[in-house]
Amino acid sequence: MWGESIIKASGKIFVSFRWVEGTLCVSVKLPRSSKMALTLPFTAPRGRWVIAHFTARQNPEVKLLRGLIEESFRAVAPKEAGLLNLIAMTERRS
Repeated sequence: MWGESIIKASGKIFVSFRWVEGTLCVSVKLPRSSKMALTLPFTAPRGRWVIAHFTARQNPEVKLLRGLIEESFRAVAPKEAGLLNLIAMTERRS
């Protein structure tokens, strides 16, 4: 993967992914939990964003990562959050 992959909602970026020297970097906007997220050993601030760094040897907790991405989504596109909840409920049932 080269460069950065971004995901938008309502035309606004809510998460980006990029590879830097064998490390996955995930950037999210966390208006509510940024202080908590920045206490984690694999995170760093970048402006109003939080970047989580994962090396190939690290195994990120999917539940935590998903929570960060969901908060970022809701911060950027709150009107679409209902759709995200519907998708999440559907996934849990299958």
